[in-house]
Amino acid sequence: MEIRVPILTALWQRWRRPRICLYTALIDNYDTLRQQELHHHELHRQHVAANLQMLCFTDQTGLRSSQFEVRTVPRSFEDPSRDARYFKILPHRVLPQCDVSVWVDASFQFAPGVNVATWAIERLQGKAIAVLEHPNN
Repeated sequence: MEIRVPILTALWQRWRRPRICLYTALIDNYDTLRQQELHHHELHRQHVAANLQMLCFTDQTGLRSSQFEVRTVPRSFEDPSRDARYFKILPHRVLPQCDVSVWVDASFQFAPGVNVATWAIERLQGKAIAVLEHPNN
């Protein structure tokens, strides 16, 4: 069953530059933050053209990235998976400035040359939510 949200379609038509946040969470050294294989000038062009912001929420105070804005956050749960899931399932709380939020696992790698903003918008196609099949399924 497909649910279409007319107001979202209208907003897409009105928005010239939706604020898109590509985000992830790295809690308790579970994974490593993969840098996307986009040339620096191409990534910068995408950020400017699409109003794309790349964020990583982490409890690691020394984490640095040339692509992701790293936000150090306190732990709230004993289980690090719960801390990560908080960010994953509640983007409306942690990213209120974004019109579109795209969760990716920290180890996710876009194919070289992919326009991240276009990729996200194509997946939504005017719907309120898009979910991709996990490649291990």
